[in-house]
Amino acid sequence: YGLVRPNIGSLLGIMHIFRPTIGFNITPDQSKNSDFFGYAQTQSGDVKLYSRFAKDGNNIASSTPQGNLSLSLGNTFQAKIKQKDTLPDLKIDLLNASITGAYNVFIDSLNFSPISVNLSTPSNSFLTLSANGVFDLYDIARDTLGSPLSNSRVNTFLYQADRGFARLTSVTVNLQTNFSSEGIQAPTFGTTSDSVGTATTYELGSRFRRRNDQTIVHDDEYGDDTPGYSLINIPWRVGFNAAYSLARNELNDAADVNFNVSTNISVDITPTWKLNTSLFYDLKRGNVEAPSINITKDLHCWFLQFDWYPSGSFRGYYLRFGIKAPELQDLKIESRSNPLFN
Repeated sequence: YGLVRPNIGSLLGIMHIFRPTIGFNITPDQSKNSDFFGYAQTQSGDVKLYSRFAKDGNNIASSTPQGNLSLSLGNTFQAKIKQKDTLPDLKIDLLNASITGAYNVFIDSLNFSPISVNLSTPSNSFLTLSANGVFDLYDIARDTLGSPLSNSRVNTFLYQADRGFARLTSVTVNLQTNFSSEGIQAPTFGTTSDSVGTATTYELGSRFRRRNDQTIVHDDEYGDDTPGYSLINIPWRVGFNAAYSLARNELNDAADVNFNVSTNISVDITPTWKLNTSLFYDLKRGNVEAPSINITKDLHCWFLQFDWYPSGSFRGYYLRFGIKAPELQDLKIESRSNPLFN
């Protein structure tokens, strides 16, 4: 690691921690194992090897042997802040950066995997940034004039073709932040309607019983000290997320770009009434997608849930009245305007 001591104001130092990690992973060839693979004849008469679980989305077995020697170069940047009085110095994480790649020792070509570069800020900060870039060391198929023929990798390094050291294939950037009635918070973006099943249970009638069972303080001019009185408090939370992605297409020298922002607003109207709304906006196409409004009511052992999608392909509503206990989730009354809502 390296250490810089600028001693500027309360900033005592900046530390760089370097963590290299090496690993080796072996995946055996299971192509001859009939439990995972089989042979089938196509309509053209060819006999081909197929995976028995491929259509289920499960790649638990490989038809080619792999021996990946992986290397990761991790970097952490921290700052040490001086606090007042006798408080100990405060250590803050500033940035995490890593570079990862692998080398397959069991194959005779295209041994190097794409190289991934990751940058991220600490998840406990008020603004979370994460970025990822993927680079490839190999060139793609080209004709004799150097024009791309396909996006398929070939066993020729870019530097051998005088095209640099690595080519960028994709980039993703994600930015998140949260604001609330208590100030800026670490991002915990988004809430789901299923959260009503774990809502805080309030004793039925407790707020009203406190007033009836206690004696009113007559000299309390504004009622602040009267038992059962509470100030109006409506907690709220606002989450913001921005996502950018780019995938390069070498064949036509173009890029597929997506850029969207989404927001989530949650308001506790009362201790038992909760309102949540979300909105997704596609900046590239200029479309508002999947707006939703969710209202829940805590009814002691029961709950009431109402979801409304005012526009989009799945516009409609879903109403549910049921029991919060997980083992009694099937005991419910439902109403929906779209059969896809479940």
